[in-house]
Amino acid sequence: MLCQNCQKNPATIHLYTSVNGQNQAINLCQNCYQALKQQGMSSQYNDPFGFSNLDELFNAINNPNAERNAANQGPQTQGGRNGGGNNGQNGESLFSQFGVNLTNLAKGGQIDPVIGRDKEIARVIEILNRRTKNNPVLIGEAGVGKTAVVEGLAQKIADGDVPAKLKDRQVIRLDVVSLVQGTGIRGQFEERMQQLITEL
Repeated sequence: MLCQNCQKNPATIHLYTSVNGQNQAINLCQNCYQALKQQGMSSQYNDPFGFSNLDELFNAINNPNAERNAANQGPQTQGGRNGGGNNGQNGESLFSQFGVNLTNLAKGGQIDPVIGRDKEIARVIEILNRRTKNNPVLIGEAGVGKTAVVEGLAQKIADGDVPAKLKDRQVIRLDVVSLVQGTGIRGQFEERMQQLITEL
């Protein structure tokens, strides 16, 4: 694998970042890494995040809120919970920062129809409609269709094909990796979880 900056030397430094749930890699050789760190990013290097030098990139990796501000230049979400509560550091709710509103995507026709999962979706709706013990848990290996069941639930809510208790509810897919990222200091993750709960 060649360096993304000079396209000549083999890449020996691999940086991995997650922006809006998408993993991206930056591969640099030792010489370009040192040069870019000392001089700042050159115009030849196509920086996918818009940072002016590597120090800003490293700071953004350690502080995901700064990464989102620099990468997005303002709130850019695929949905989000319409509600009050405590907002994130940049003014948007934590649900819009770390989540995707599947119900809004279903209303916009951006979710493919779910076929062959009617029994599982009906069971999830039945569990959610209970007065107590109403927390469905979908367990299975990767690729068996857990996300499809949740998307099917969001589609049924968007179509209004659910009991009255579930009408006008929102299904939000939470990106737990981004939520945990940058919470190195003890208590930061718990604080974010408390903010999410208060936004509910």
